[in-house]
This record gives sequence, C-alpha cells and structure tokens, in this order.
Amino acid sequence: LNGHELGQRGIAAAVARLQQLGRAANAGQRVLDLMRQDRLGLFGPRDDRLDVKTAALQPIASIARWAALSTGSPALSTADRLRDAAGTRFLDADDATALAESYVVATRIRWEQRHLGADLTLPALSPQDRAAVRGVGRELDRVRRKLSYLASTSSFTA
Repeated sequence: LNGHELGQRGIAAAVARLQQLGRAANAGQRVLDLMRQDRLGLFGPRDDRLDVKTAALQPIASIARWAALSTGSPALSTADRLRDAAGTRFLDADDATALAESYVVATRIRWEQRHLGADLTLPALSPQDRAAVRGVGRELDRVRRKLSYLASTSSFTA
C-alpha cells in the first residue's frame, strides 16, 4: 500500500496488511514477495503528501522482522532485530546499517512533524529533511531490490 491508498482505505487495511506480513514471517520468500509489492509510496499520484510510517518505517520493520526471525533472533525492537540479523546470509552488515540509519532518520522526521498529522507534505519539510526522506527511500528501495534478487536466485534456502 502506498500512502495515498492507505489514506483511502483507512486503518483496517493497515491492520490487515500487518496481519498478512505476520502470517508470512516464517516463509522468507512470501515475505519478500509482499515487500516487493510495496513500492516506496512516499508520494500520492498527484500530490506531495507524505506518510513516513507507511512508506519507510513499516517496510524497514518488516525486513528487520523477517531477517531476525530467519536467523532465530528473539529480539523485539527493530533496531535489535537489524543488529542481530546484520552480517548473516539474510541481511549483510552494510544493508543492516543502512536500514538502521534510515529507520532513525524516518522516526526523527515523523516525530518532529507529528503535529501536521495526515497533512504532512514535502514543502512543509526543511530542505535537509526532504533530502533525508529521499535518501531513506533510495536506501530502502536498494535493499528491497537486492533481497528480491537474492530470493529469485534461491540464496535463502538451506
């Protein structure tokens, strides 16, 4: 779901999506397929509204959850999950570091702009924050493409 679709479908769709990801958590290929369906979605089709949680935080948390569960980690927080999965065959150290940094940046922007709620737009952000949001999007997309490729080559099978 991108930010625009989430706004249209509401919280019920988000809950259903999280439940779907949760059911698929132990099936690595299925999780990657679900993550591949999520394009960055920072921008609606004809506006500049921004949903940082849907576009960045949830996908990073999903990747962290999948990688940590795949390695047998009992960690509960996204940062701990990324740290535990770093350097494994499921998530290399550079990708885990990039996702952890992106998670921190996206969280900071979301908390600083929380008073704007659903009306958060790119022009409302400082130039530095706009660049940071775009950087988070690039890193997330890069890791997703890499994981999709690795899944297509059966790199995650035992």
